[in-house]
Amino acid sequence: REESKVELQAKFPYEWTKQTLSYLGIRIPINLSKLLEVNYNEIVNAIKNKTQIWKQQVFSWPDRLHLIRSFLLPKFLFLFRALPVFVPKQEIQKWQKLLTSFFWNFKKHRISQSTLFRSVKKGGIKFPCLENYYAAARLANLVTILNSDNPPHWVNMLHYYTFPMRPQDFFWQTPRDKSIPITSNCLLYSLIKIWDNKRKLLLPKISRFSSFLDQPFFLPACQNAAFFSWKRKNIYRLYDITNGTSFLPKLELEKKLQFKIPWFLYLQLKHLCKAITLDLILKTPMTPFEKLLLPADQLQKHKISKIYSLLLESDCAQLTSYQKYWHNILGVEWSENTWGAIWKSPAFSSPIPTISAQTFKIFAKWYYTPCSFSYFNPKFKPKCWKECNQIGDYLHCWLFCPKLNAFWHKVLNKIQKITGVALSKTPEHLIFLQHLETVPLTTRDTLVMLLFAAKSAVASKWKEVTSPTLAMWHKKLWEGFLMTKTTHCVQMNPTPKSLATFRATWFPILFYLQKKSEVPLSAKTMGFF
Repeated sequence: REESKVELQAKFPYEWTKQTLSYLGIRIPINLSKLLEVNYNEIVNAIKNKTQIWKQQVFSWPDRLHLIRSFLLPKFLFLFRALPVFVPKQEIQKWQKLLTSFFWNFKKHRISQSTLFRSVKKGGIKFPCLENYYAAARLANLVTILNSDNPPHWVNMLHYYTFPMRPQDFFWQTPRDKSIPITSNCLLYSLIKIWDNKRKLLLPKISRFSSFLDQPFFLPACQNAAFFSWKRKNIYRLYDITNGTSFLPKLELEKKLQFKIPWFLYLQLKHLCKAITLDLILKTPMTPFEKLLLPADQLQKHKISKIYSLLLESDCAQLTSYQKYWHNILGVEWSENTWGAIWKSPAFSSPIPTISAQTFKIFAKWYYTPCSFSYFNPKFKPKCWKECNQIGDYLHCWLFCPKLNAFWHKVLNKIQKITGVALSKTPEHLIFLQHLETVPLTTRDTLVMLLFAAKSAVASKWKEVTSPTLAMWHKKLWEGFLMTKTTHCVQMNPTPKSLATFRATWFPILFYLQKKSEVPLSAKTMGFF
């Protein structure tokens, strides 16, 4: 045996290995049961080492998020897509903890994961959820199976494990036959695990794309051999025997099948459609996942991203903890449309990472207050840090502390002179920028920058006895201008329209700062406008 191995190595000048074989970025071990361990452990260890190196460097909160999205997440996505093995939920949670620990700079978490996972339009920051990404990668394969009239070769290979049913019919089975041997194929096993867990979130109990062949709710198709010829014509879904709004007449169905149908068989199908209220199912709008199963979308791109968004939306049905907090504090329950308008506001969806990050931090109660410390430790007094002898709750520390009255009074007066908009010292105006629908968009952008600088000045003196000054506000405005100009020129690929918007936003501010000696405005800077 050893001689034959030497002969093979001499005959074929390949790189011979004893433990694993690397193919297209995947390491295949001799013992296939170690596929998960060999491939994922290597990536996880590399990520741990990388995050420990990054820990020594100074990265802002948005910077760490961009590193996770652009550098760490693609490593997992590649294996989710290329390696069809089932990954236990406990393992995914360990990897998720690794990413979130780096995001929080290995300190205590301040915001719940469910809030971070949400998209920006839903009040989050779109932090990657590995569990949903893994499920989306597997379900993208399932979409190919369910939407394949001419399935690829790998789908036909699954027929060996699902026989006598085809894979297209097998996944629609409800309830699933547990006696079918499925553990011998890792792809099929992982697909079934994910599909049984996520199906209720994506589809109704009976979908218009459900297969009626080999299903317990239509036993005649399991017993009558006449239905076997329907599979060869790819007529096996409820959608295939309808015209989009109702069950097909007998002549039209025969024309589609290209052979005659016995009347008794046709009546059995008609009775099925009546029993499951097919007309009502067809009148119900398609779910987003059903649209992926349309024949026209068979070669559709970005399936993983679309399925991931659908899974996230199903997790965002409830209010976040910070939404409930603001409803309680303000005494008003805002509708979903109101919150949607807030999340789409220039402050929350700003292309400048620092501005959008600060807005999210304020919304999500990132900043600790004396009341927070008192809640964690009852021995800590909930009095304001600025020694005003009042309870230091969240709104008090931002707006209503007597030591901040002079600062906010001067800032609001200056804002009115610069923009012509009179703002009141309320959370609706200064934090959420509400009730400004009549204000022009460019003026609203200017207000965002002015309030961003003011809140940055307050945050810089958060735990100090002293209060921010107008000179600090001027400095923050200048820093905001430099940051916005750099981002605008480097990242946004400026167009004439965006350049005009940038000038309209910042010209009133710079015209005001030109009169102040605290800010070094050069002739070149003003010449830019």
